[in-house]
Amino acid sequence: MTPSSFGLKAQARRQAMAVPDQGSFPCDPLRCVRLALLCIFAVLIALPTVAGERFPLTVSANGRHLIDAAGKPFLVSGDAAWSLIADLARDEIDLYLDSRSKLGFNTIVVSLIEHKFSRNAPRNAYGVAPFKADRAFFDPVDAYFDHAFWFIQQARARGFLVILAPAYLGIEGSDEGWSKEMAAAGPVELEAYGAYLGRRFASLPNIIWLQGGDADPRDKALVAAIVAGLKRTGSAALQSVHGNRDSVMGDVWSQAAWIDIGTVYTYGDVAAAMATARKALPGRPVLLLESAYEGERGTTAQDIRAAAWTAILSGGTGQVFGNNPVWHFAGPAPFQQKQEWREALASPGARDMSRMFAFFQDLDWWKIEPLCPPTGRNSVCGRASDHSFALVYTSGDPVVYLDAAATAGKRNSRWFDPSSGTISPAVSTQGAGKYRPPGPLNAAGGTDWVLLLTAR
Repeated sequence: MTPSSFGLKAQARRQAMAVPDQGSFPCDPLRCVRLALLCIFAVLIALPTVAGERFPLTVSANGRHLIDAAGKPFLVSGDAAWSLIADLARDEIDLYLDSRSKLGFNTIVVSLIEHKFSRNAPRNAYGVAPFKADRAFFDPVDAYFDHAFWFIQQARARGFLVILAPAYLGIEGSDEGWSKEMAAAGPVELEAYGAYLGRRFASLPNIIWLQGGDADPRDKALVAAIVAGLKRTGSAALQSVHGNRDSVMGDVWSQAAWIDIGTVYTYGDVAAAMATARKALPGRPVLLLESAYEGERGTTAQDIRAAAWTAILSGGTGQVFGNNPVWHFAGPAPFQQKQEWREALASPGARDMSRMFAFFQDLDWWKIEPLCPPTGRNSVCGRASDHSFALVYTSGDPVVYLDAAATAGKRNSRWFDPSSGTISPAVSTQGAGKYRPPGPLNAAGGTDWVLLLTAR
């Protein structure tokens, strides 16, 4: 509920209750009708509504991508906001959601309970802990999960999917996550926790549960117990896993039939990682869940763009962008912060993701298959399954080469600058299938360009 809509509803309720004193006399029939209608109107607009509901999401018939409640393909344009539920108050959450919505993001990755990276972990911004007496996974505190419910409800109202980690494990069992507490609680208590979550969030269709968290657990039964608890309550929400960096989910979780969506986590070759994941998890969409974050490890804007574009051209169902400090907000920072999180909401990387998402809205992106042969050492190519378009992302190659199959029937060709959104004609001046970018550098000083060839 936005502040403006809340004000309208409150005003209507006040008007409905402001009935003149009629004493012992019945009111005028026309006045009674008007007052009754006003009361009904006040009740109706006070009910929570979701315009253009897109949820729940399901997996497409061909297992390649996600589709929304209206049967339309859903391209994940995600933002990592791991510490949001624990670190932000409601006015801050509204600010974050409105900012990300304006930039075209439609997905948020967040931890339901935070172990380290929030100001008062594991308590939230209002000082409420997720469990009583600091006994993790025993006796959940309703007030804590009420705040989480409110956030997911607000996200839904703005059209956001929430990829929700119920118990982030943490790297190698470190204090970043809940690995030790999960082992201490055991499968029985963790299943009860999963069942609690299944009942508590049953009415919210915009959730995908994200098990694990930066780890391939030694005891998979602990993770499976949470899944079992969710399933026991009849939860139909999709499930996925966040594993170690560069691990292959299909190998680590080969027996986990409950996994609906594959994920890739790499700082390296995204195209290769996506190809491996798709092969290891046939019949399931694959999402680039995590790559290098903006503001960490010397990552450049071009690095961010390269990972995101490559994921989609490799047949992915979308990608998730990350920024330091946005992912942890005002919580502890494992890397130096150059900005306050509110300032970082308009970062170059976020704006680049906005341009990329807008670009794909004009294409049948779900038809992309990584069938084009390599065009150069620094280029990746995707082609629509119906041959209606071909797309190349190049990150430094002076010439893009395409074979006859990729160019056949393509009458229009143009260059897109992923750092500015500008479009310019593309002419094959060096013979059929050879295209030279508009210049060595794009508007932001990077070397990356996008070539689009269409049949019309």
